[in-house]
Amino acid sequence: DVALDRQGNIYFTDPGTSTAENPTGSVYRYDVRTGRVALLAKGLAFPNGIAVTADQQKLCVAESLQYRVLVFDLTRNGTVQNQRVLVDFPDETRGTFVGGKFDPEGMVFDVRNRLYVAMWRGGVINVVDVDAGVLIRQYDAGGAGATNCHFHNGYLYTAIAAKEAVFRLKLGVEGFDYNGTLARRKPLP
Repeated sequence: DVALDRQGNIYFTDPGTSTAENPTGSVYRYDVRTGRVALLAKGLAFPNGIAVTADQQKLCVAESLQYRVLVFDLTRNGTVQNQRVLVDFPDETRGTFVGGKFDPEGMVFDVRNRLYVAMWRGGVINVVDVDAGVLIRQYDAGGAGATNCHFHNGYLYTAIAAKEAVFRLKLGVEGFDYNGTLARRKPLP
């Protein structure tokens, strides 16, 4: 997956040949000023989804084969430090949260700095409070194979591979706008 920061730098994941037992995945950053690629993290168990927080201070990375999201502090020079687990997703159903060995995939932030994570096998979107590091909500994504999600005009759009379709959910929430201006358009049909 890929993510941008407000300066246009590109962050991307490379799962390589990762397994849970042999984590070989990496995270990189392409610096738009220098044109150079830098290795930010390695030894991850299938890094997948990636997103920069709204305040541009943290980088979140889905470690799919560990069923969790990691968070790193972003430094001024574009490196990362202080790797830690942001949230471990439940491996069993707890209350209203459907759990299981669901791989976190693509993710996106809303304007309130909540992280929406598409859960591949689970067919759900998990919503994480980044400041507290807890799962706060869960939405039905429309089917198994939830790969990526994105906001537009109060809707959350989710790609569902199992149905070869894109579903939308009216949440009345705007996504974080990395360009600095919210486009006010009518939703797609």
